[in-house]
Amino acid sequence: MAGASERECSHTLLLVQRNTEMRSRTYYDFERIHFALDALCELYENEEREKKEGVLCLTYDIADLHNFIDDFNDLSLLVCVLKALLSVCV
Repeated sequence: MAGASERECSHTLLLVQRNTEMRSRTYYDFERIHFALDALCELYENEEREKKEGVLCLTYDIADLHNFIDDFNDLSLLVCVLKALLSVCV
């Protein structure tokens, strides 16, 4: 097909449960997986800022982020990717 291209549409849900209490469950809705991963980093940074009031600049590495993630009672990313073939006739 002339002008045929594949278009990808994705949707991502970040499901988190901080502790064993059911009311700690929440979710975040994103159009792309990288937005969800950025939000997870932001959750970590916000928690660190609460612990270290007055600190303007945070420094952390991937091990710190892994430890933060491991402390969740449950954390899941649900990613839906739909591919559609688009054709353009000229």
